[in-house]
Amino acid sequence: MISVKEIEAYLNELKMEYRVLGNRSVQVDGFKPFDCAEEGKLTWVKNWSGEIKEELNHRRALIVVGKEDTGELSGYHCYFLCSDPKMCFFEILEKFYPEGNTALGISGHSVIKTDCLGKGISVGEFSCIGENVIIGDNVAIGSHVTISGRVKIGNNVVISDGSVLGKAGYGYYLAMDGHRKKVPHYGGLIIGDYVEIGANTCIDCGTMGDTVIGDYTKIDNLCHIGHNAQIGKDVMIVAGSILCGSCAIGDGAYIAPGAVVKNQVTVGKNAFVGLQTAATRDVGEDISIFGVPGQEFQRKYKI
Repeated sequence: MISVKEIEAYLNELKMEYRVLGNRSVQVDGFKPFDCAEEGKLTWVKNWSGEIKEELNHRRALIVVGKEDTGELSGYHCYFLCSDPKMCFFEILEKFYPEGNTALGISGHSVIKTDCLGKGISVGEFSCIGENVIIGDNVAIGSHVTISGRVKIGNNVVISDGSVLGKAGYGYYLAMDGHRKKVPHYGGLIIGDYVEIGANTCIDCGTMGDTVIGDYTKIDNLCHIGHNAQIGKDVMIVAGSILCGSCAIGDGAYIAPGAVVKNQVTVGKNAFVGLQTAATRDVGEDISIFGVPGQEFQRKYKI
């Protein structure tokens, strides 16, 4: 059982600003989404409403993470109120209910040709890592992953199942015989620290320079990042997105599901490319675009 006191101690350790209201004697033995929360569970509320307050009154002994003090909160529960309840809730879960990590070690069914391996590495079944790959510390590589060519991976990186990193991109030129001929790729791929790469995602190496993925960038499942792309730090690239060759994505930008960034287009720092949007020309810093082709709009919500 987890007590209110234990949660308070951890939030204090994080130096998080919060308030505690209600019944401090409540204890929880797990967590649930709000719509199916039950007695003795930890849950969170994004936005208070009359319906939510009424629903809470029908449940007992919860610890609720929320944002607002309505003055009408049920006395059965303990409330942690803070400016960012989502962040607070998942920080608590990560501390008290850590997700099961892949066991450290290299599967006997994987093929590892490089000697440049850091500490605390895990590699899943049937993955293949080439001889020119350099891997930092605490890197978790899933199963059926292929990493080849001149790839340098930083520390604390997660690469999920089925991803392909460092292969040559899609580039051809018209040869003297009138047929298309593959552009040779001499470049590499550099992946920073604390990067996460989702399942079945493909990231190409560069043609002559390197494709670069900045620190703390998070890439979802089923994404494609073309050769020579330059991705900044803390970028969010969500499911099904396509970033074409030689595009540049600034720090803190957000690429929504199914979006496409045209080759050689620059998306500025903290810019937002909306759902299934085609970024066909440069996007300035802090600009949001939506549509095909993408047009600027005033976004009224935060990611």
